Amino acid sequence: MVSKEMFLQKIMIEKSKQFDNLMKYSLTEDEKYLKKMEEFYQMINEVDIGFKYGLFDNLLEEFTSCISKEKENTVSNILNLYARTYSKIENLNKMILDKNYKKQEDQEVNNLNKHEAKDILIIDDDVLLLKLIENSMEEEGYNATVCSNPLQTIEILKERKVSLVVLDMILPNIDGFEVTKMIREIDPLLPIIIISVKDDLKTKINVLKLGADDYIIKPINMEELFARIDRALDRNKDYSTLSIEDGLTGAYTKEHFWNRASEKKELYNRNKKTFSIAFIDIDNFKEVNDNFGHLIGDQILKCFIKALKSTLRSTDLIFRFGGDEFIIIFPETGEIDAKLVMERFKRKKKCGHCDSKGCFTLDNLKFSAGITEIKSKKDTIEKIIERADKALYYAKSKGGNKIFIYKDE
Repeated sequence: MVSKEMFLQKIMIEKSKQFDNLMKYSLTEDEKYLKKMEEFYQMINEVDIGFKYGLFDNLLEEFTSCISKEKENTVSNILNLYARTYSKIENLNKMILDKNYKKQEDQEVNNLNKHEAKDILIIDDDVLLLKLIENSMEEEGYNATVCSNPLQTIEILKERKVSLVVLDMILPNIDGFEVTKMIREIDPLLPIIIISVKDDLKTKINVLKLGADDYIIKPINMEELFARIDRALDRNKDYSTLSIEDGLTGAYTKEHFWNRASEKKELYNRNKKTFSIAFIDIDNFKEVNDNFGHLIGDQILKCFIKALKSTLRSTDLIFRFGGDEFIIIFPETGEIDAKLVMERFKRKKKCGHCDSKGCFTLDNLKFSAGITEIKSKKDTIEKIIERADKALYYAKSKGGNKIFIYKDE
């Protein structure tokens, strides 16, 4: 692509020169100017064929056909060819520039999104080093917060959502060991990378024992630092995923439900974006465990959630609320539409995603569900759950295997 761009730029630069050649020929009728223009059009022709642009059938033949016995006709013909030629070349040049600009813009966006704007706290009393690291990290797409006073660490952590700490081991008035202890008391999982001039094994072991995630030696190689930061962030992301997903079914945990439900409530308060929830309970699941054992029961739960996920939209969220109880959040969905989704699942639930040969079919598995939607800004998550639970209880009282929307008594 670079060579293509260079040729195009050369042609664009030649634009005024070729127009001058045409004017000089018009004034002098000196054929050397025609020769110069012919060489130019030959070059364009070769570029067009060589790079397979397909802009012209045969530009050199077109130029030759422009030459007439009458000077005025020749000038007029070449001027028209000049206009047509540069119109196509300028369009091609613009297209390539736009494409490159879009590519560069996408790269910049990707660079920013690459780290999801992670906020990295850098603690070091060396102000020049801090500035160097800060500039390098911001170029890489991180949000860097620098701190030359380690005693301000706790205050910063309480005020900002920090994703990782880069901490110098040797600090004034307090050392990296103590700062690490302080950080761990606030957040046991926050990734910490220690930087130090010390390269002895004993120091590294002591740092890692205190809870640091990694150790890097000064002078710092920025590429190595970025690699270690990415690794620590990815590892922490895996921990976070484990903490919000139920290990058996793959549904989200009950604890995570409150965070996501609160987000939907905030969206409703700001933009009136409604949402519904369904409270689900598998009918007679205790009998399944009693008759077939807990291993079969666990397998049924896993298959149930896989089948449910295949029915729902990617934006719908499933949470395990108890043993065989689940809650679904339906974003931007009213209770009537949420019920239609659950009814469709009830009719078509299939265990088509399970590789276990001994898995029970879901065809005969029955469940009940209670559904409600958010009613007003004064509505709370607790009240929404309570309404859905009442609708679920009503479904159970009617013999189960039913789906009801909560109705005010």
